[in-house]
Amino acid sequence: MSVYAYVAKRSRDEVSAEVSILDTTFAREVGCHIDTSVTQECVGIRDETYFTVGKTRVKVTLAGNMVYYMDLWVGDLVGQNAIFGMNFMVPAGVRIDTADGTACLPDEVRIQMIGRRPLYGSRMRPVTIPSLIRVAAGQTYDVPLRPEKGVPRLWVTRGATWVTSLIKAPVGRRTYLRVTNIGEKSAVLDAQTTIGWWTPIDA
Repeated sequence: MSVYAYVAKRSRDEVSAEVSILDTTFAREVGCHIDTSVTQECVGIRDETYFTVGKTRVKVTLAGNMVYYMDLWVGDLVGQNAIFGMNFMVPAGVRIDTADGTACLPDEVRIQMIGRRPLYGSRMRPVTIPSLIRVAAGQTYDVPLRPEKGVPRLWVTRGATWVTSLIKAPVGRRTYLRVTNIGEKSAVLDAQTTIGWWTPIDA
């Protein structure tokens, strides 16, 4: 997945939200109907002006089961079939994790972005769910913590219907992470779902 910053040019002093662009050659290869009666002048990297050749409507499928219909501008791209701007990312509920170098889908599936590596690489250690679990609405699930050597700082994550909190135990007892279902229905968390990260102290 690539994320670039193209913005539609409205006037010299005003720009709109970032736009999404489909490569012209790819659009023709897959049989898209291109409406050439409308074009868009965009401003890209280094303030260079970019012109689209038209617009087309496409179906975008993410992670095999999330389908979106949207209008894309069509233009010549180099190295990518399509560029998704914030006009797609926000309505689709896609979050960008700049530290991890991933795009996080609404169901918490993560896609590595092209040309990016995790900020801390192998120095980070995930805290994960050991096996598939189902947490009823309003209920919790506890995961014991095993502090990782050399990565003493802990960060917690959350999902669309669940949150993670740190439960500190008395001296001599194990500290753990508690996953709480804040939704109205049961939440299913797959094995190896990341609920926290051990990171270096300088993170």
